Amino acid sequence: MFTLEFQGKPIAWKRARRRGKRYFDTQLEDKIKYQMVAKLQMEGVEAFINPISLFFRFNMPIPPSRPKKWRQNAPGMGHVFTPDLDNLVKFMGDALNGIVWEDDKLIYEIKAQKIYAEKPSTLLEVYAYDE
Repeated sequence: MFTLEFQGKPIAWKRARRRGKRYFDTQLEDKIKYQMVAKLQMEGVEAFINPISLFFRFNMPIPPSRPKKWRQNAPGMGHVFTPDLDNLVKFMGDALNGIVWEDDKLIYEIKAQKIYAEKPSTLLEVYAYDE
């Protein structure tokens, strides 16, 4: 198992935008930041080239607008609002393709959850096929 952690509010995938006949990626800067963090955490470890299983835990921020009692009980509760879980996974897949794994065709299983947490972050656990 290999673990990566990204601090800050999880980022959801967004469609490419169009200006005239040209398309551009509005999230390029965010993807580059995630790639740099992944490269630092993977120092000395090569990108996975065998089948892998992924577990994502997206720790979402607790909204300050909620009542104090609710905020105290929130850590660990499921987050059922936007952004959508599949868009969070898609962004991570796009950003880390070629960095953590050689190609996304190697991914044979994905498990993911969105929960409230005191400190927003994204945790990724990568399991090699033989583990």
